[in-house]
Amino acid sequence: MLVLALESFIVVKLINNNFLGADLTHSHFSFTKVIANYLESSDFNYSTIDNSTFFSSILSHAVIDNTKINNSRFSQSSLTNVPILLSVITNTTFDHSDLQQAYFSTTTLDKVVFIKNQLNKVTFSKSNINNTVIHECQANSAIITQGAISNTTINQSQLNNIAIKHSESSKLVIKDSYMDDSELINVTFKESNFNNIVLIRTRFRDNKFYHSHLNLLNLQQAAFINNVFDSTSLKSSVMIGGIMNNVTHKNCDFNKLQLTNCIILNSDKIENAITANIAYSLNQAFSYQDLSSMNFSELKISGYNLSNINLQNSIFRRTSISNTSITDSDFSNCNFHEAKINQSDFKNSNFTNTKFTLAKISNSNFDNANLNNTDLHLSNIKDSTFNNTNSAYSTNSTAKAL
Repeated sequence: MLVLALESFIVVKLINNNFLGADLTHSHFSFTKVIANYLESSDFNYSTIDNSTFFSSILSHAVIDNTKINNSRFSQSSLTNVPILLSVITNTTFDHSDLQQAYFSTTTLDKVVFIKNQLNKVTFSKSNINNTVIHECQANSAIITQGAISNTTINQSQLNNIAIKHSESSKLVIKDSYMDDSELINVTFKESNFNNIVLIRTRFRDNKFYHSHLNLLNLQQAAFINNVFDSTSLKSSVMIGGIMNNVTHKNCDFNKLQLTNCIILNSDKIENAITANIAYSLNQAFSYQDLSSMNFSELKISGYNLSNINLQNSIFRRTSISNTSITDSDFSNCNFHEAKINQSDFKNSNFTNTKFTLAKISNSNFDNANLNNTDLHLSNIKDSTFNNTNSAYSTNSTAKAL
């Protein structure tokens, strides 16, 4: 047992020592500076490290088991392939160090700071990560599983091929980072904030987002499958070439969300959403959606194939629909104000009691549509066809072709 516990706060320095494979079980490092020491494959079991600094030291393949680390610093050191088991790490900083393939199991981290570290292939298993900061780190292929994350910020980091699985997250912040080929599976995110992140080929499966913010995201070829969004914001995010399948939204904010070249399928009812300046575009499918009682402002739909969409009782302000095919959908009791519809087809759809006010409809086709009590007040219809329609529409129209 090595004891370096000092009275009167005298600092002990260990410089250029070789502790290769040393048994440091039940050791106490207190107010100690460990500088350029070789501690590879040493055992720190049931030990205490308090108010100490490890600088330019090698601890690779060491074992840290049932150890308490408090108010300490690991700087420019190597902790690669280190298992950290059943330990508690508090008020500690790791900076400019290499922790690749370190394995944290059933360990608590509280008020820990990681700055400019190599965290590639690090695993946090059944661990609690609280009040922690990860800043400017490389964390490729890192894994967090069966753990809890709270009040933690990940900032300006590379998070390629990471996995966060089967965990609970509260007030997690990930911002100004890159996340490629990663997956988030069966995670509950509460009051979490994902902001200004580039996510490429990232998969979100079986997650729940409550009172969270996913804003300013650049999502490329992302997949959202079986996710729940409750009281969550996706403002000003862009999703290109992705898929959303079996997604539920409630009390969400989609202001300035852009979906391009996306497939959206089999999703549940979207309730009480704020939806301003949403853009859907580029030849993709959007089907089996219940979007009733929505309020859209400046919605743009271009190049889409829409089917089985329920939009009844919704309001569309300055909506633009172009080069789009819509089939088997319900627009009854809707209000289109200053809408522009061009080169679009509506088949087997219901427009009963719908109002088009100051709308412009051109080069479009309505086939087997129900237009009972449709009001085309002061609207302009040009070069459009109505085939096999049930139409008892209003005469308050400037229609040119009906």
